[in-house]
Amino acid sequence: VPASALPGRATIRVRARDASGHVASKSTSLEIVPDVQTPTIVSVSPAAGLTLAPNEGTVIGVEAWDDVDVASVAITVDGQRTILNEPPYRLAFWAPPVSAAARLPVEIEVADPSGNVARYTTALLVVPAGATTPPKPAAERAGEEGIVLDGGWPYRDVPDRVSETVLSAIGAGTVTAIDGTAMRAEGFSWEKGVAGAFVEIRRGEAAVDRYRIEAVEDDGHALKLESDAAGRVGFGDSFEGVWVFQSLSLVRGAHLTSADRVEAKTLTIDSSASLSSKNLRVPGPGNGLPECPRRGPIEALPGLSPRSEEAPR
Repeated sequence: VPASALPGRATIRVRARDASGHVASKSTSLEIVPDVQTPTIVSVSPAAGLTLAPNEGTVIGVEAWDDVDVASVAITVDGQRTILNEPPYRLAFWAPPVSAAARLPVEIEVADPSGNVARYTTALLVVPAGATTPPKPAAERAGEEGIVLDGGWPYRDVPDRVSETVLSAIGAGTVTAIDGTAMRAEGFSWEKGVAGAFVEIRRGEAAVDRYRIEAVEDDGHALKLESDAAGRVGFGDSFEGVWVFQSLSLVRGAHLTSADRVEAKTLTIDSSASLSSKNLRVPGPGNGLPECPRRGPIEALPGLSPRSEEAPR
């Protein structure tokens, strides 16, 4: 079915002719269902927080995946929009002259043939020589450093083998009490494992900011947020949990699951691994990993294990 096909019924007609010129034909039909899956942004360059000098160049680009096809990528830098209809989805950018430090907003939009769009926003910082660098907004602060989950497939004896990983749930709800940086929400009890993740705070329709979870109180009923949250998070604000990684790599049968949003500046998932979160699912629905009679852990032959300490002689 062509990627551009519209939902509805399609007719398939087969016509055959033999050497004597006799002809036979037959028709059938199939239903083409709507494509509702949003494209997945796999990685973006440059990394968030890049600082440039006037007239210094960089490359702005994206690697994206879709269960049907990536139809176009739009890159908007400081209001200037460029639409790319075929890979590679990247463009060269030179920082403009500025008299003081300035942040240039960057938005990347990835669309599929059905009009589903995935968006990523960041900013480039341009600082002239001798200028003071403005403080980094909390929403752009780094999350955990690079994380690699190695499932070890198909070997049983790989050290540090991590096949199934479930991130501790943060959830979403309403702030019912705040004491300094200690945030409580009625009905919530958090595990210690959420420390290092973030909560995004909203007040009505307006976004307040994103704050890192520094610790969880012993009773599990309060999150201790970073110091910048003091005086900025209030009763009645809404919150949503977000796991943020500088880079996240899932290889050799590793599977990561999260009830919350997962973001990564660089995301790598090989064909044997998978990710399922509130905002990302790779492979997408209907694109599950292929079954194989020999799939699953097997005993490693001497010298063949990827992490074998002894090289074959």
